[in-house]
Order: sequence, then C-alpha cells, then structure tokens
Amino acid sequence: MSERIKLNFDLLKSDMVTKSLSDFCEKANNVVVPLMKELCVKITLESVVKYAGNSDELNADYLDAEKAKSKVDNAYLLQIVERNAAAQFDEAFDRYPYDDFEPRYPDLLMLSKERICVNAEAVREFCTIYLREDQREAYDRYMKAIEALNDFYRGKAQDGVFIGTQFPVKDGKVFPSQLINFDYYK
Repeated sequence: MSERIKLNFDLLKSDMVTKSLSDFCEKANNVVVPLMKELCVKITLESVVKYAGNSDELNADYLDAEKAKSKVDNAYLLQIVERNAAAQFDEAFDRYPYDDFEPRYPDLLMLSKERICVNAEAVREFCTIYLREDQREAYDRYMKAIEALNDFYRGKAQDGVFIGTQFPVKDGKVFPSQLINFDYYK
C-alpha cells in the first residue's frame, strides 16, 4: 500500500494509554530516577524501565559496577568493596523504596532531561487506526458509493437522515464514516 489512509483515532484508547503511562512516569520519576542518581547509575530510558521492573537487577548491576570500579584483585578486599556497595545500595533504597512496576507500553515513553515522560506523538500514532491492505477493495467501493451519493444529492442531502452510521450527512453532503468496519465488507 503506497499511502496510509487514516480511518479513525481511538480517543478512549488514547486516554487509557496516556493515563497508564503517566502513572508509570510519576512513580519512576519520584523513586527510580532519584535512586539511580544517588547511586550514580547512568539514566537512560531503557535503564529506568528495566530497573523499575526489577530493583534486584539494579542492586546486582550496581554491585558489579562498584566492584569493577574498585579494580581490586584480592578476594578479601573485593568482599569489603561488595559489602560497602551493598550497604550504600540499601541505604539509598531505604530513602527511595518501591515495589517493582512495569509500563504497559514502554515504546511510547521517552527521556527528557533525566525524566521519563509520555511521548505524545507516539501515543497519537499508536491510537490511530489506518486502512489495511486487505481492506483496500472494500474501502474503494465505499468511497465510490459516497461519490455516487454526492453526485445524486448535489449538496441537498438531508442532515442526520440517512442510512445508519455508514453514510453520515453534514451540510447537504455525504462523507465517510469513521465507524465503518471494512473487514465486514471484504
């Protein structure tokens, strides 16, 4: 299909997705991001989503990073480094505790100035319904029917009095419905 034809925008779905993502962002920005900052863990969208969903993984990665930074080869000294890092993690986690939580639509998030936020453009695209290639033939027939009706009525179609919701009329003209199911007419 060469051009994408927009059929509808699902406002209810958009509201639901935005609310779900906003709740995730608020919680992540209030506990996960500050915890990561305190531990000097690099903040990326992927890391915040990952660690929000698994605080044990944040703990393990933090301990590994601290051991690697210490560059200690001695097993005894490495245990001390690990114990100190574990204590630092526990202390920071006590200030920013959370139960693991995950976003339902992580691909619709973005990072802006070390804050997780909803990518409104991605949500808009996600909630837009486009014509599929297998619906093209039914869509073309539908558009021909609308063209024929407009040719017949010549701008004098009666508003609101028409064939169900499939051929709505406004200002004397028939226009495409956003509620038509092209799968039914294939």
